[in-house]
Amino acid sequence: MANPVINALGRKLRLGVIGGGSSSFIGIVHRGASTLEEYYEVKAGVFSSNPVKSVASAKELGIERGYATAEEMIKAEAAREDRVDVIAIMTPNNSHYAIACLAIEYGFHIMCEKPLTNDLSEAMDLVRKVQDSDVECCVAYAYSGYPMVREARAIIEAGELGEIRMVQCDYVQGHLAELTESEKAGTNWHMDPEMAGSSLIIGDIGTHCYHLASFVSGMTPCELSADITTVVLRPNC
Repeated sequence: MANPVINALGRKLRLGVIGGGSSSFIGIVHRGASTLEEYYEVKAGVFSSNPVKSVASAKELGIERGYATAEEMIKAEAAREDRVDVIAIMTPNNSHYAIACLAIEYGFHIMCEKPLTNDLSEAMDLVRKVQDSDVECCVAYAYSGYPMVREARAIIEAGELGEIRMVQCDYVQGHLAELTESEKAGTNWHMDPEMAGSSLIIGDIGTHCYHLASFVSGMTPCELSADITTVVLRPNC
């Protein structure tokens, strides 16, 4: 099948990534997913809060243009004729807003990790900035691409379940049953409310539940009830 991006542009989309260095869990996921269908090629990136490490990491990963900071990348790419088309933001949560605002200012389309921001007022301001621009801004909700999720949506759309009166969505986060070394040492930013947000990982996974409930049901919730429960089961020794 012909590649629709290449048909439209005569080339692949150029992607710049901010965050997701070699030691990151999510970096390889984003870079791999972006090239899976051959729509994108990763051309530029910032891979560490340490400027020297960031540039070095780009070379290690085979990325053509490595930058010291997000601001440097956005401004430098904006001045290039072969500038990146899209910027993927996968930095700690508290930096999403500032990076996205700068990307919008320079006219880059955005793909942002969850949560969009740690603060409702910042999120709403970001929405307004996008609406006032020609920029497309999207958030990564990969679960909605799974075949069984699509099947569930189709069943509801077909009316096979009748009137939908309640939607229940659970997200089981299992890895915190036992802390990793970085979590024990306090060096993992996901455990720092100043960076991850006051709800820590709940901001990331809670938005998954909200999105899936809306996507599968075809409805936008006006009210919700949420619970957090901790259960750790250990086998008998």
